[in-house]
Amino acid sequence: MSVVFPRCTLLAIALFSAGASAAPGAIEPLLERSPNVTFTQGGSDGKPVFRGQLQQFANGDTLLRVGEGEGQPVLLILCSQQGWINPVGETGSGKRLAGKDLQALRMMQYMGTLTGVAMVQGIGGETLQVPSSDAAVASTGSNAWAYGREQFTVSTRHVAGQGLQVRAVKTSHGATAAADDPDATFSTADDRQARLAELEPVGTWRELVIADGERPASVPAAMSLRGWLPSAPGGKAVATVGEGRSACNAE
Repeated sequence: MSVVFPRCTLLAIALFSAGASAAPGAIEPLLERSPNVTFTQGGSDGKPVFRGQLQQFANGDTLLRVGEGEGQPVLLILCSQQGWINPVGETGSGKRLAGKDLQALRMMQYMGTLTGVAMVQGIGGETLQVPSSDAAVASTGSNAWAYGREQFTVSTRHVAGQGLQVRAVKTSHGATAAADDPDATFSTADDRQARLAELEPVGTWRELVIADGERPASVPAAMSLRGWLPSAPGGKAVATVGEGRSACNAE
């Protein structure tokens, strides 16, 4: 099971220096060397509804944390192939999950974080600008849907002690003008309303924080995995990261 950051969409970053013109840059190198990439999604009331943090290590280890602050470690992938999931941690539900339900949830949290990173990249597009100071740089972005392009305001800034922050807030549905066609079988008024109802409300937001620094070598071998469960059938429960790494290296 290989774990990489999504490559499907790149940001074009404009780097500014005093008295100089903008120079193009790419966010992918920042993602590939960052030790921590955090994605947060929030509702139109301003409150966060999901927060996932990917800790990436130089040897290919990946640790997903979910929740506020540093979050709770919920998914670990070692040797770029074997995973373990933590039954303890945020589930978005008051009930304790187990078995396939727990496995499905942890993978949804993992894929939701990756997808969120890619979506912020896509919204920012080629107009995204990264400031050389701590002051935020504002731009606009969009995201295609069946009958138009959702519109967003995008702000980018360096946050001391955190890294590069990109925040996208939805400002409109960006729906194209309806053209009634009585003979239409697909693009009908009913279909248009149904697709519109699926869109997130204006005011919803997504935020990406790419931490500064280089990736550490690996997850500490002494980290406890007691109580963690193998993410795949036939996997082996282990007591520590070191034991897990030995198990996957033996295969």
